Amino acid sequence: MRHWFDNMMRSCAENFPARCEWGAEVVGEKPYGAHPKSPLFKPSQPRSLKGEVKKIPLFKGGRGISTRTGLHPRFQFVLLMMACAVLFQSPQANARQIPEFNTIEQQIDSYRMEDAKARLHALSDDARASAEGLYLRGKYLFYAGQYKQADTLLKQAIEGSRTELDWKYLRDQTDISRRNTDTLQTAKPQKGFTFHYRNGADALLIPYALEALNAQRRALKKSLGETVHHIRVYIVPNVQMLSELCGLSTEQIEATGTVAVSKYNRIMILSPSLIVGGYPWLDTLAHELTHILITKITANRAPIWLHEGVAKLLEGQWRGVSQTHLTPVLAYLLDQAVREKRLIPLRRFHPSVSYLPNQEDAALAYAQGLSFLRFVTERFRDGNSLKTLLALSAEKSLDGAFTISTAYGINKLYGWWQKNLEGSRNTPITLVPMMQRRFKTIPGNEKSDIDPILDREVRRHIRVGDLLRIRGHVAAARQEYEWALQKNETPTPDIVDRLVSTLLAEDRAEEALALLAPMESLYPNHFTVFLQAGEAHTKLGQVAQAKKALRAALALNPFHAEVHCMLSAIYEGSGEENKSAIEKEACLKLSSAAE
Repeated sequence: MRHWFDNMMRSCAENFPARCEWGAEVVGEKPYGAHPKSPLFKPSQPRSLKGEVKKIPLFKGGRGISTRTGLHPRFQFVLLMMACAVLFQSPQANARQIPEFNTIEQQIDSYRMEDAKARLHALSDDARASAEGLYLRGKYLFYAGQYKQADTLLKQAIEGSRTELDWKYLRDQTDISRRNTDTLQTAKPQKGFTFHYRNGADALLIPYALEALNAQRRALKKSLGETVHHIRVYIVPNVQMLSELCGLSTEQIEATGTVAVSKYNRIMILSPSLIVGGYPWLDTLAHELTHILITKITANRAPIWLHEGVAKLLEGQWRGVSQTHLTPVLAYLLDQAVREKRLIPLRRFHPSVSYLPNQEDAALAYAQGLSFLRFVTERFRDGNSLKTLLALSAEKSLDGAFTISTAYGINKLYGWWQKNLEGSRNTPITLVPMMQRRFKTIPGNEKSDIDPILDREVRRHIRVGDLLRIRGHVAAARQEYEWALQKNETPTPDIVDRLVSTLLAEDRAEEALALLAPMESLYPNHFTVFLQAGEAHTKLGQVAQAKKALRAALALNPFHAEVHCMLSAIYEGSGEENKSAIEKEACLKLSSAAE
């Protein structure tokens, strides 16, 4: 090892004397990391490390390097190796044989697949056969979902250039993607989307997913002026597979409640069957498609906070909502963070919201991004500020993009937004625990215990009501639930779900809808609210309202047979035979699976 190290330093001194001299001085008497010509360099201020300075010869006849006796020899060696990694890099080390290498790679990373394909075809035969050409072709095929061919080309590229760590990482990702894709079914491409899914109940999701994605793509084309052409969608059957496909650990996924990721020109979304009560999976698909479009428009230069803010703002466009509003839970978290002065700094959004420590911080991050972008778009109502901002982000600095599109820099806008936030309490504290996503893979999460945050007397009334209802005493059970609701400060699902079920059993649908009306806005992601609303409207013969409520329930939990059964009857009554057939098939499959 010493012989190799001495030869390396001798070569450094012979070939790059200026660099070796600077490197030696940086580690020694001058502040580490400051070049002699840098304004940060101050010879009169040595590093604050204890010990005397001395010269240690690195090789026989060598010049020596300044160090300090207070440093452990192993630490000295690590510093030397880090310095040498920089010193031995010649100015031509990063030169590429293919002049357009960086341009083509950037186009692939930005999902501009058509542009990258055209440039790859324009390369000469020698360039295409070179290690760099093989890598670029392999990367393109990987992003196009052709994993087997991509794997072959990437291995050939690495044979020709073994020092490219990024190439090896992409080769490993290609192998992981190929292995996982082979375990899934692949649907025939439809309207620019290819679905990969586990055979079984997840196959039922494809028609609804395709409808939502196409609607979102059309809406984004209108609002942002850009579109995407072919996207692969993975309906992932377990957390482990999502971890392998996207690179997050299972701990990160479960801690932050991550259910979907867009990466490598594909969308990866967990099956709603893995989350207790489901989750807004169709909005999530639209959200991830928006991420892909933002990456394309901004040439992959948008910071994560802008990504999340825009995607959250526009995720409801597929269902006719031009801009998403803060839910009561997000509004509460944001108000609380403002009062306690613990807003998440924008830099902490990077590299992903999924790297934050828990679900509450992740939800707060989404709330901040959404609230700030709503503030900007509402202040500049020309309708094009967001479109202009994203387009400029591909060419300008972010501050420059904000200045041109809104006439103000980002710091000023962000400051105004913070002052504009009202610290009032928009939602009661009892709502906050409802935002937690519970993975069925975690032991104990499927238990439906009464929320412990409720008052002890309230919980007693609920338990008594449950016992009475089990024994068929519906009216008595309803009275216990009504007492629980009166004693509680706010309506919560633990109480209202039970109370409404008794009202529906007594054919008191109008009273049930009166209770459900505020719940739809307070708990927009609670499946049971919309299922019961659909049932109540059906009892009253209100077909349009019933259809709307049941579609909202399906967008949260598509694996509840009753939703499909009721929708099938509604579509059949209105003459929509194709939709009725789809819902009837889902109704029969899920009903038989539940038996």
